[in-house]
Amino acid sequence: MNIYRRPPGVQPIELKKRQFLPVQNAGKIAIDMFLLKLWLQADGHNIDEIINNCQIGVFHPEGTKAALACIAEAGLLERNFPVQEIKALPPASNGQISVVTVSYNSRKWLETCLPSILAQTRSNLDVIVVDNGSSDHTAEWVTEKYPNVKLIQLDQPHSLAHALNVGVKAVEGEYVLLLNPDVELEPTAVAHMAAIAQDNPNCAAVAAKLMLQWAPAFINGLGNYVGPVSWGTDVALGHLDLGQFDDWREVPSACFATALISSAAYDDVGPFDEKFPMYYEDSEWCYRARLYGYSILAAPEAVGYHAFGGRPSSDKEVSLPPRKLRQVVYGRLRFSTKILGPWYMVRFLCLYILEDITNMILAILRGQWGKLKAYTQAWSDYLNDLPEMLEDHKVIQTRRQCTDKELFSLQKDIPMPLTWHGSPELTWDIVRHQYLPLIISGQTRPLPEFESTPAEKPPIQSSRKLGQHVRRAANIWRAEGFSGLVHRIGRTIQWHLMRP
Repeated sequence: MNIYRRPPGVQPIELKKRQFLPVQNAGKIAIDMFLLKLWLQADGHNIDEIINNCQIGVFHPEGTKAALACIAEAGLLERNFPVQEIKALPPASNGQISVVTVSYNSRKWLETCLPSILAQTRSNLDVIVVDNGSSDHTAEWVTEKYPNVKLIQLDQPHSLAHALNVGVKAVEGEYVLLLNPDVELEPTAVAHMAAIAQDNPNCAAVAAKLMLQWAPAFINGLGNYVGPVSWGTDVALGHLDLGQFDDWREVPSACFATALISSAAYDDVGPFDEKFPMYYEDSEWCYRARLYGYSILAAPEAVGYHAFGGRPSSDKEVSLPPRKLRQVVYGRLRFSTKILGPWYMVRFLCLYILEDITNMILAILRGQWGKLKAYTQAWSDYLNDLPEMLEDHKVIQTRRQCTDKELFSLQKDIPMPLTWHGSPELTWDIVRHQYLPLIISGQTRPLPEFESTPAEKPPIQSSRKLGQHVRRAANIWRAEGFSGLVHRIGRTIQWHLMRP
């Protein structure tokens, strides 16, 4: 008998009138009232009993099975189903690969990162650690524990792009794996990335599939992208990994937390822009490479677990500290000024100006003087550097191989992020409208809940779209509260605007 069980010690947590369920490593998953009730009812029962006894009117059998599958895949329910997971082995590849990781007071992360590099099935790896002026004795620790790792010490902290350039210029291999110290790789990750790069000579970079280390069933990102509003963000952030992205092959940009760079492309496209203090240096280089005619490919089979800034999900509103805010405000302005043609540049900059002015006014009204100072300093930095950026812009545009419309065309297929204040979000509405259609269409890996009978489309409640939207909004309000509904509407609007 296939029975569901709640993991020992897991209890719901209510934070700011929203329900969460904890997972390993201090992570939390935001859920809604409907899934919470289903989670409670499932303990000690099989799937038929749960469907027959479900007292929640919004559920139907196919939706209930999909919800149970998602809850279990998220690690919130234990199954005793006989599950057989078969992972394809990467094809054999050759050629020299060097791994470059930049450490700034990151010794605690290197304690798991370096062993995961040395455990790779892909042989012939050189490892370089660039110590970016750390004060936590990283250099001494690396020298003692890993004498075969090449150590480059910088006398003081520099921009991430500068430290990466130092590391890349010290290698002689065909490919360079850029790796954050807070990433732990699965053993076959490098082999999968190398196989894709070698099969595609026009590829400038390969992006790994990064999972959230503190919620490992959920995606941190499969590459990233930049739009005319908000900040650049990761592809598929917060999505439960059901295998729905396993056939993705091209992305707008590779996140440098884990990216395999072609040395030949690096020499042709040019070094990473060291004027980015932090953030956007990866997007600028990848969009520049695509502008020059290269492709940026995805390696969904190459899996890493990213600490995502070293923080698990939080019950607090996610806001950027002033230093980081200054960096990202400047970063997106520099990105758009260097990469975009005239019309797209005007469009992006006008929207950025409008957004920044609005946020500065709100900062004044709320007395957030640190935030206001960050915006004004970022714009001052931008205006000071504008002449140099415009010169770079001229040089880049002379090598343009595609239009801005073509450059951003990939972004029309990118899914909306599914997070709530930094935590992955799993609700009945998301299951019903996001995951169930993927399961029905066969775009996910096989799930035990659907092995006996194929998934069928749930009954359509109404042929009138307006009525469907109203009912959907009412259910979200009922299950997630008014703030949840507002959050979802805001995210949807932002998602549409991010797809220029």
